[in-house]
Amino acid sequence: MIKAIQAILTGVFFTFILDFILFLGLKLHYVDAYRLDVYFNPFFVDNQNAPLFILFSLFIGWITIYRKSVKSAAIVLSLLFLFSAAPLVPSAGMKIGNALFRQTNIEIKVPPYIYRGDIIYTDRSQLYFYDTDLQRLITLPKENK
Repeated sequence: MIKAIQAILTGVFFTFILDFILFLGLKLHYVDAYRLDVYFNPFFVDNQNAPLFILFSLFIGWITIYRKSVKSAAIVLSLLFLFSAAPLVPSAGMKIGNALFRQTNIEIKVPPYIYRGDIIYTDRSQLYFYDTDLQRLITLPKENK
């Protein structure tokens, strides 16, 4: 029982670190690249996927505590670290951010206006929208989506 709790806590700890590094790269090279007024804490919390976090926590906990081969556990953890650190490279961070957050060819109607373009990021209360007609980034209330 103690070993299972240790595995869960170890998995949560390492998963949190990997998750933090991933979102740090996305914040630096996607959100800040578009000059969006988004703080890191809400960005980090709002974009969490609980089932995926639990799955990775259990997997990492199992591989670090129950796996007999320390070498294979180190290889898997190193690969996971490299994948989560990929957004720290500016071009990779932009591509991953575009894949996760950008919605292309969207039309938003706010009478009497029609906006055509891409949603760069959706926050709790607003959309960051790149209008292709105006060639600029605008912020719209979220309920207008």
